[in-house]
Amino acid sequence: MQQMTQARAEADAKILSERLVARTLIGSMLIGFLIMGGVAAATGWMLIRAQEFQRLVDHTYEVEGKIADYRVLLERAEAARRGFLLAGQSGYTGIYRETIAALSPTLQSVREMTADNPEQQRRIDRLEILQREKVRLIESSIATRNARGLAPGIAAFQAPREFEVL
Repeated sequence: MQQMTQARAEADAKILSERLVARTLIGSMLIGFLIMGGVAAATGWMLIRAQEFQRLVDHTYEVEGKIADYRVLLERAEAARRGFLLAGQSGYTGIYRETIAALSPTLQSVREMTADNPEQQRRIDRLEILQREKVRLIESSIATRNARGLAPGIAAFQAPREFEVL
């Protein structure tokens, strides 16, 4: 009887040992799956963040491109004015007028693109003031060149305020 009891105890111990091993394996597999789920969730979150960062970078490039367009328009208007002052040919004023007409819509596009940034909005406000002043100075020098000739037109161009707005 003692042998039977001992054999039964050994069988029970073996069953308990196998159950412990099975539970350990199942627990380990469960922990592994949980870790894999966490890694998958973290990867998904990182992918979403990367896409958001890429959208912000793309937006920045679009704004920079529009600002570059604006700057080119200002330089083109200035070049047309200088061409008119020196040559007196009306073709330059046509180029100037066409270019000036594109300035405000281009700056408005920048304003709309940066609507979520109060600091940029303040800079655009300042730029609009400078733009109006620059256009006024250009118009004045063109009118002076038309009315009084080359030397007074160039003198208007060389006024100190021209350099402050430039």
